[in-house]
Amino acid sequence: MYIQRDMRYTGENIIGVNESLEFYQSIYCFMATLIKSGDYFVVKSVPFIHLILVKELKEVIELVMSCGFRVCCLTCDNSRVNISTYKKLHTEYGMHSDFTIEFPKGNKINLTYDVVHLIKSVRNNFLRFETFTLPSLSVNIDTFAVSLSEKGKATFKSLQKLFDQEKHNVLKMAPKLNEAVLFPQHRMQDVICLSMFDISNAIALETIFENEESLSTAQFIRIFYIWWNCLNAKSTHHPLHTIICKNIKEVKFCRQSQSYKVLN
Repeated sequence: MYIQRDMRYTGENIIGVNESLEFYQSIYCFMATLIKSGDYFVVKSVPFIHLILVKELKEVIELVMSCGFRVCCLTCDNSRVNISTYKKLHTEYGMHSDFTIEFPKGNKINLTYDVVHLIKSVRNNFLRFETFTLPSLSVNIDTFAVSLSEKGKATFKSLQKLFDQEKHNVLKMAPKLNEAVLFPQHRMQDVICLSMFDISNAIALETIFENEESLSTAQFIRIFYIWWNCLNAKSTHHPLHTIICKNIKEVKFCRQSQSYKVLN
């Protein structure tokens, strides 16, 4: 988290700066949560200027393990610093998978990115580049089955055209598509981001327009609509929270859609 630069003298200690009197600009906070629990605990927080994040992260993992816990997964946003940290961890402790490391004492840890930040990255890239070339991939929204299809192009222009077509209508097929979604002033807002990938937008594109570009854009929205609902499971009764779930349709979708390179 970013902090306001300030220096104070409190209790015979100077806070807000390091030994070289450089202002701290942000704080890295390491938190832990139990599987099937919504409670989060702060393990350690560290002021950041020239922080060696890998060293701090290894110390946090060792601290949690020394308390008798098993670390199953690391999760962070997909910033450059965090991506670099994951690469360094994988270089030192990596296994055959790009997203799994084996920490000392045989503790296997999965390296993951927060799905909220991932889908925002997809949305931001879509706004920036305006055209995505889709791989040969299609998905059935009822069964979540992924199959090969013709390559296509998802375009931002298709969504703009849909908005212009419906903006004066009282009843809309894509009610969540508005100016705030297409031209966001605050790109960090979750609701605005997710409204772009609402299933109503895909249905409207397929119903109102019949051109290839609109159909490809609808397919693009469908894929990320399902992807988000699969990975954003909150209920402890959701299939993704079960131990053995090889035949669950949500898990099959996630495995088959790994070839979808737009996420990278």
